[in-house]
Amino acid sequence: MPEGVRNRAWFYLGKIWYARGYLDRAERAIKEVQGRLTPDLEAERMHLLSNILMRQQRFDEAIALLNNWKGRKDQSDWLAYAQYNLGVALVRKGLVTEADPFLTAVGTHGVWPA
Repeated sequence: MPEGVRNRAWFYLGKIWYARGYLDRAERAIKEVQGRLTPDLEAERMHLLSNILMRQQRFDEAIALLNNWKGRKDQSDWLAYAQYNLGVALVRKGLVTEADPFLTAVGTHGVWPA
């Protein structure tokens, strides 16, 4: 099976498991993706994985994932989701001051804080 087809299959299977609440299965499926998906699917994959981690209260891992993600400027929706999720993960870790710039940027449609 071509890698692109295989990767999309794992990605969509992960989405289905997540929607059904099977977080462990969703994470395993998402992590089976080898290489990269299309830019939009890759952004969605990162977003899905960060949500899985946060729902499992693995905030440090979610923060690291979101801090290291470099979305493209034409992915403003995914960048806003990443900012919001990063802010929420920081708040749940008790780091409200660190979360403030991310949540403020989302609320004011600002840019990713430096």
